[in-house]
Amino acid sequence: MEKWMHFDLFCGTMIGNILMQIQNHFRFGFGLLLLSFAVGMAGTMGIRPLFFHAQVPECSTTEDCNDGNPCTDDSCNDSVCEHSNNTNSCDDDDGCTVNDTCSLGMCQGSTRDCDDGNVCTDDVCLYDECTHTDISCDDEDACTTDSCDSISGCQNIDSVTCDNLNCEACDAETGECASTCDGTYCDGAGICVECTEDSHCGYYKCVDSACTSSCDTNEDCSGGGLCTGEGGSCVQCLTETDCGAYDCVENACLTTCTTADDCSTGNGCDTIGHACETACSSDTDCAATEYCGLQGACETGCRNGQDDVECGAYACESHACLDICSNDEDCRTDYWCGQDQECHNTCAADTDCASGSVCDAGACFVGNCTDDSDCGGGFACVDHACITICLDDADCKTGYWCGSNGTCRDVCTDDDDCLEGKVCDAGACYTGDCTSDSQCEAGAYACESHVCNTTCAANDDCGSGYVCDAGDCTTCTLSVQCSAGRWCNPETQLCQIGCDDDAPCVPFACDLDSHTCPVSCTENSGCTTGYWCGQDQECHNTCGDDSDCGAAWVCDANQCFAGNCTDESECGAYACMEHTCATACSIPGNQCAAGFICVTATQTCEEYWSVMDATYDRDLPPGQSKGGSRGGQHGAPSHYKIGGSIDAAYGPEQGTKPVALGLLPGFVPPSGKTSADGLHGTAPETPPPAPAGPSLPWYVQPLAILLGQNALPMGYRPHDTVTRAQMTTIISRSAAAQGMLLPDVTDYIPGNGPAARAEAAYVILRTFGIPILDTGPSYHDPLLRATATAFGLGILQGDADGFLAPDRAVTQAELAVMIVRAMDAAWQMQTAR
Repeated sequence: MEKWMHFDLFCGTMIGNILMQIQNHFRFGFGLLLLSFAVGMAGTMGIRPLFFHAQVPECSTTEDCNDGNPCTDDSCNDSVCEHSNNTNSCDDDDGCTVNDTCSLGMCQGSTRDCDDGNVCTDDVCLYDECTHTDISCDDEDACTTDSCDSISGCQNIDSVTCDNLNCEACDAETGECASTCDGTYCDGAGICVECTEDSHCGYYKCVDSACTSSCDTNEDCSGGGLCTGEGGSCVQCLTETDCGAYDCVENACLTTCTTADDCSTGNGCDTIGHACETACSSDTDCAATEYCGLQGACETGCRNGQDDVECGAYACESHACLDICSNDEDCRTDYWCGQDQECHNTCAADTDCASGSVCDAGACFVGNCTDDSDCGGGFACVDHACITICLDDADCKTGYWCGSNGTCRDVCTDDDDCLEGKVCDAGACYTGDCTSDSQCEAGAYACESHVCNTTCAANDDCGSGYVCDAGDCTTCTLSVQCSAGRWCNPETQLCQIGCDDDAPCVPFACDLDSHTCPVSCTENSGCTTGYWCGQDQECHNTCGDDSDCGAAWVCDANQCFAGNCTDESECGAYACMEHTCATACSIPGNQCAAGFICVTATQTCEEYWSVMDATYDRDLPPGQSKGGSRGGQHGAPSHYKIGGSIDAAYGPEQGTKPVALGLLPGFVPPSGKTSADGLHGTAPETPPPAPAGPSLPWYVQPLAILLGQNALPMGYRPHDTVTRAQMTTIISRSAAAQGMLLPDVTDYIPGNGPAARAEAAYVILRTFGIPILDTGPSYHDPLLRATATAFGLGILQGDADGFLAPDRAVTQAELAVMIVRAMDAAWQMQTAR
């Protein structure tokens, strides 16, 4: 318990120092990450975690304080954000304001003036736009005409004229003239006076010098007036029988008529005198067998004309039905008069028709023909008459046209044989002015339907080789102006048949020398984009095997790729990268096949575990090693034997950690370096002594880098060994300075014991995010796999005596060298991705 208390006190002090370094040298985000790592590492190493609270700075630069408000000036003062109001111009995103300016931290503007100078509109700004709505001038008076004058405003002018002498005025609700006398009568001079007799009150009675205003029975009315009912009004009539021969309209008897509807039932209207006195005004007022006589009386007889059904097929003349005919007018409509003087509505031969008429499809027509065959000389039968001289092609039979001499022709030899405005083309006359494109403005425009185009909408409207540009036919300058299947000849500036791009030749590529589409290929350039040339000289956009692709190409997932492989099985020790077998390597894993690792010193891929066995037979007293005083400080010797995994016995005060050591992956001991003392490196972390003369120690530069990163807070003692807790602190601070994330460390080892070189390799790789390679099923120890990975990357290269010595304690100087090498390796791996 006492030992752990001392250890907690030490770690509390150390982690407190780490937190001070975080607060002084790192932004809060990464400092928190580093704090998480420090606490995690403490737990990993058996240290009971301590928790601290650090003051968090709000900002370090002005950019950290941007509040997104254009009306504040943002700044960072003493790690605190400040936002002061400004008076800058701004935009409040409101189209209904102008002159927007910042005030009190807000963007504000003045109201937009939408006045259009017209008093007849209501001007407002709505949804960022000025609107001008017509105002209403309606005074709700039906007697006025309402309008608006753009200068003087609303105008309400009287529009109804009433008879003021009869005491009439316009009713504002109905817009009609009405009497202004209520219970009185008008004296004819525009004055309402009291009544003295019933005649003063129209159909009402005069009672107590006042005209009654309603009635219950006819007895309440005067002057022959009738009451409309209880509480009703006195009117002139209720039905048409109250008006004699005239009709009753709106309780008043009509006094004139224009039609029989203005008269009572059984009476007609005299359309001359406009009086309802007679029984009929037209034949329709009489029975079917009657007609309306001159005196307006219905008389027996037929109705004159061709449509009285009483006369059958004949017409009615002088109100009597005809029984013979001399012309078609003597017959009913749709009948005709035959040569037998009878009316017919069908015919079988011309004799059934009148003289000068012909029978056509069962009907008679005036004329001498029924079709073109009845006419000679190529003339046509038009309206049942043979044309004798033609003026138009319609005057000729089908297959003939009208010639310039007025005769119908069936063939022409030149334009002179055709009417004016027509041309002769292939022996036939056509309306137009051309027969070929060459006759249309030197061939620039097309001749369509024998008419020269004068404008164009597409290339087809132009002559052969010409293109349409903004409605005009012109020469070409680029092939894109030409129609599909043509290209622009720069010498003639006309479009010619051929290709100028791959589009018409897919899947082949256009031969730009001959402007033709090939039918086979010899290389990929002979195919259009997205296709490749197979060994069958056909262009493909998919493949089944390598034979469908060109030489030095392979088929992978139905696609051809330049290369020689599709997977690692075809490349031996190397990886298949972008369908090409790698021949050298620089990054472990990326350029090697599964089961192989890259030895960066030789840039070759080697098996993870060589078939060779090595013996590590170390039988030295505790605290000593073959390499000198830097040896492993373990409490008991370790024995490493051929063909088995080895246990390294750590001292009881430091705990016991099983380690399996064997020949490192991809490592072949250099000639003359084989030894029972262990594995050999190729370049030591501690090189031989430098030659005599002024020079800096080998570890000065790496230590300077770590000191510059504030990663060595415990002092400058390069040859002192590093404890595990110190090692994780140094490495984590270095990783933080490089901006790298710090993974968790999964091993639990005492933090106050000396760190071995294998442990340093493991922590460095995990810290810098370098993946520890899986080195084979027979070797599971993470320290051994980390040593193999570090050796492959050149991070761990051995002692000055030529041995890797993974179980020996690591010094500050050696650790600094390994960290700097890991920085370079991590950077190379990142840039190679």
